[in-house]
Amino acid sequence: MVKNKKNMVLKYVLGIVLLGLVLYFVDIGCIFRLFFGVSCPGCGLTRAYRALLKLDLKSAFYFHPLFWTIPIIIFLYYKKVSDKMLVPFIIIFIVVYLIRLFDGADDIVTIDITNGLIYKMLFGIINKIV
Repeated sequence: MVKNKKNMVLKYVLGIVLLGLVLYFVDIGCIFRLFFGVSCPGCGLTRAYRALLKLDLKSAFYFHPLFWTIPIIIFLYYKKVSDKMLVPFIIIFIVVYLIRLFDGADDIVTIDITNGLIYKMLFGIINKIV
């Protein structure tokens, strides 16, 4: 049972990586931002890890200040710790996301709902009806 769960998680991770590569090569970018016009909580993580690979810690923290927590979360998950131990990480991610989202000086995490596909589709439909 545990092996099946690990295989399932591995398949999801590989699927997300594959989707990310496809989106990168077709230059769509973040699918969350594409649909909603709002940056996702993980916005900047890929750029943070790319900066880390270049040993540029300052840029890594600039792109996403919590990039270093992801390996810890994965480690805790595979060590089968209680889900309660992951709750602080989730709370920290949400708090940092909200701070970055509403910080006018942050140019990584942004809000532009009018640029999201859902907004455009809804208002396109409404404009055709009215």
